[in-house]
Amino acid sequence: MLLDQRASAGIGNIYADEALFAAKVRPDRPARSLSPEEDERLYDAIRQVLLDALGNRGSSFRDCLDAEMERRKMRNPMTLQVHDELIFECPGDELEEMRRLVLDIMPNSMEMNVPLKVDTKVGRNWGEMEYGEPSGVEEMG
Repeated sequence: MLLDQRASAGIGNIYADEALFAAKVRPDRPARSLSPEEDERLYDAIRQVLLDALGNRGSSFRDCLDAEMERRKMRNPMTLQVHDELIFECPGDELEEMRRLVLDIMPNSMEMNVPLKVDTKVGRNWGEMEYGEPSGVEEMG
């Protein structure tokens, strides 16, 4: 039930696992089998996990990128990390530097058993993001 985006948008595997663990509810339990007390504990845990995630801008996957952006005194804050997507508000004059930085740093940001594929999209908003060159985006700065 937690992974059904029609019922609980924004909760994916990671946050669902964290909330279930915090609420002491086994992930293989059907939702209809929860007692009212367990239901309330799970609701409270979901809220807390999502609030914590928003407060920390997602998980720690981006820490190495944050450090390099700070070192370079870049003005493009990461707005949000949702699972494997990093969302930045990037001034137009820093766009290409940011793209290069993401493509250079992220593939080696953590040790993994499989290669991490990294690509970038650019757009004026989430709905307009496209792969390829950032034509017209430089005016956003």
